[in-house]
This record gives sequence, structure tokens and C-alpha cells, in this order.
Amino acid sequence: MNVKRRSGCYALKSISGAVRDSKGASLIVVLWALTLLMMIAAEFALTMRVDTDSARNFKDRLSAYYLAVTGINLGVSEVAGKYDIVGLDGGGKVVFLRKEDGVTKTVEANREMELGNGRVAYTIDDELGRLNINTSTREMVFELLRSTGVQDTERDVIADSLLDWRDPSRQLHRLNGAKDDYYMSLPNPYTAKNGRFDMKEELLLVRGVTPCVYFGKGNIPPEYGAASSTQACDNDYDYSGLEGLVTVKGAGKLNINTAPEKVLASVLGQGRAQEILLRRKTAGFYAMPAYGGTISSNVFSISSKGEVGGIQVGIRAIVELKPSGVVISYWNEEN
Repeated sequence: MNVKRRSGCYALKSISGAVRDSKGASLIVVLWALTLLMMIAAEFALTMRVDTDSARNFKDRLSAYYLAVTGINLGVSEVAGKYDIVGLDGGGKVVFLRKEDGVTKTVEANREMELGNGRVAYTIDDELGRLNINTSTREMVFELLRSTGVQDTERDVIADSLLDWRDPSRQLHRLNGAKDDYYMSLPNPYTAKNGRFDMKEELLLVRGVTPCVYFGKGNIPPEYGAASSTQACDNDYDYSGLEGLVTVKGAGKLNINTAPEKVLASVLGQGRAQEILLRRKTAGFYAMPAYGGTISSNVFSISSKGEVGGIQVGIRAIVELKPSGVVISYWNEEN
């Protein structure tokens, strides 16, 4: 009897141990399942957060874009308004002036404002205050290159090549110029335009016009790679850049109220340039055309920037005022 009881106890103990082992294994399985579920939940939460952030960034970028468009529209309404003179204020900002009862008054405008949860700011530049590379003479180009730090031999090459680029003839080139034979020999060959410049950025295709010459030392955009570093420009030459001094728009008449010294000197000579600048400083804007130039404008570039939640979107447009109305002849979006 005692043996049987002991055998029964052994059996009960064996069964009890098996149950404990089974519970332990189940607990481990449950813990692994919970861990797996927590990992899945964390991944899902992270994905949802990324998706939410992406959606928010997309919304903010879209809002910033439409704010930038709003800035362009505000600029267009400003340049299409009523005025008689286009000049620069003391800070170099383009201003519009209207004559009323013998008095010249500035047309006031707010070019920076907050709208909704973002802000927009725009600037206006007068394209007729720049040297027109479609109508300028070799001497004008040569002088502008000199004033921006381009050296003698480079100036000859660039001036002749610029004229060759817009010259319809496909055959002979000027002494220091270039036609198809030069451009087709480059590592990435292309042909000469043999026609008018459509955009001033085409200058970068002209022989001798490097990013340093065009943008200026220290101002080259990052997308130009190695050329964007200061070391890529010859440190002995202080290039100030052509970009802000040239245009492809207009009939060639210079607005003597907005043209900077380098452009005035390249077109009219240094003496008259100094005379005009002194007059603008002491007596204000020219109210009547002089030196074969103009005192107003009908071509403007408008740069607008919209910002929402730290995201910025920029747009640059060129606006031309024609008898038929306002024409936007250039549009570039910068994200």
C-alpha cells in the first residue's frame, strides 16, 4: 500500500512538473508574441509619423509655392500701374514715381507681408537698367568685362565670341571668337546659337564665359559642383560677375535712372557715368530722357519667395509691358 501511495505521489509530481513546464513555455511564447506586437506597433507608429510629416511638408511646400505665386502677381500689378518714372531709392530698390500737379510722388507699395500661416516677399528689378547683350557693341561688352575683373586676353575672347554667338552667319568667326568648329571640339559638343540670346544664362555656353566670369567669385551656385568653390576661380582675379548687369530684353535703350555705374560706364563712358550718378544723388531722378537713354521702363524681373513652416519656394519671372497687355516671357521656379 505504501508503495502504491508513493507511486501515486511520483505520478502527481510528474504531472505537476509537466504542467509547470507547459506554463513556462506558454509564458515565453506570450512574451515573444508581445515583443513582436510591440515592434510592429512601433514600426507602424514610426511609419505613420513619417507619413504625417511628409504630408505636412507637402502641404507647407504647396502653400509656400502659392504664396510665391501671389508675390509674382502683386509685382505684376505694381509694374502694370500708372507711373511716369522708374528709379532707385536710397537702398537701391526699384521705385515708381508719378507726376501729379507738377509734383513727383513715389507710388507706395508693401513688398513683404504675412499671409495666413506664412509670409511672402518680392523684389522688382529693372531690365532696362542692364546692358542688353543682343544689341550692345563690342566696345560696350569689352568695357563691362573690364569693370567686372576679366583680364585683357579673356576680354578679347569673350567679346568676339559673344558677337559670333548671336551672328546669324555660320561660317567665319571673328579674330578671337568661336563658331561650330570650336564648340563641336569640346568634350560635350554643341553648336553655336547663330541668333539672338533668349536667356542671359546662355552666356555660360559662350567661349570664355566661365561660372566665375558669369556669377562672380564666391557667388557660384552649388549645382555647378567643383566650379562653385572659391578655389575654382583664379585667386589673382577679383571677378564680380556679369549676371546682375546684363539682359536679353528691351530695345537697347538704357534707363539712366536705374542703371548701375558699371553699366552706365560701358554704354556712355566713365565721365558721363559719374555725371549721371552725381545728378541722381544730389538732384534726384531724371525727369526727362538724356544721353540717348530713357527714364522709365517696360521690362521688369520679379523675384518672389513664399515661406511656410520653414519651407521656402522661390519664383523668378520677367514681365514685359506691351500694347496688347502684360506678358510673362520668363518663369523659373526655385525649390
